[in-house]
Amino acid sequence: MAQKNNIPGFGVAHFTWDWFFSKLYPPVLSSALIKHFIKQAELATKLYFPPFTPEEILVHFKKKVIQVPLIVRESPFLGKKIKDDRFKILIIDSGAIVLKESISKASHQFPLLDDVLFLAMNSETQATNISIIAQGELLADYIPQVDLVIGRAGFNTISECIAYRTPMLLLGEASNPEMSENIINLKKSGLGSFMSLEDFESNLVKFIPAFIKNEYKHLKTNMMDHEFELNGAEIIAHDILNSIK
Repeated sequence: MAQKNNIPGFGVAHFTWDWFFSKLYPPVLSSALIKHFIKQAELATKLYFPPFTPEEILVHFKKKVIQVPLIVRESPFLGKKIKDDRFKILIIDSGAIVLKESISKASHQFPLLDDVLFLAMNSETQATNISIIAQGELLADYIPQVDLVIGRAGFNTISECIAYRTPMLLLGEASNPEMSENIINLKKSGLGSFMSLEDFESNLVKFIPAFIKNEYKHLKTNMMDHEFELNGAEIIAHDILNSIK
């Protein structure tokens, strides 16, 4: 649309669709589609990418790429305050609630870990160590108040956790190249770890105590020491304004 109207067009993303589909389908089935996506991305005046963008993308679109800091929101906390001295774990699902069934299975184990407070939106289990987040509240508002986030490796969740220096335990997801890439990068950076869906659904009682005792301390130290900048949105806005003056 920008090209047709002879005006600048800007892209802000964590990955491009050509990269995404190239990881899912063999070239013989997807080459035409991938070429179409590449052509569209190359029409952009500039492409802005935050940290953890796959290196292949940065190299391929290098003439268009501007790397920027993390993109996170600036908003006041709107949820209820948590007054509990226990180790606090926030369970985050996607907007499409793709983990609903897995969270339901896992929640039956929550009462067995009574020294942990679980915060979740979709838990069907009731117990003294489960705090249900009401529909309409933003799960991200609770990230600064908890000790650990368990959830999908979506870029918004990752960015918010890094911004608030909260360690992550990321769940694998079949047929999703973005999630796989994010998990690999977070493991390499020492800011998050990985947990299989099978362990989440049926082995929390053993997995969580061992994780808190061992790996968690290392992740928390790395989170407190990281130097990621958080003003990606501001930099993008200023750069776009300067580009169209």
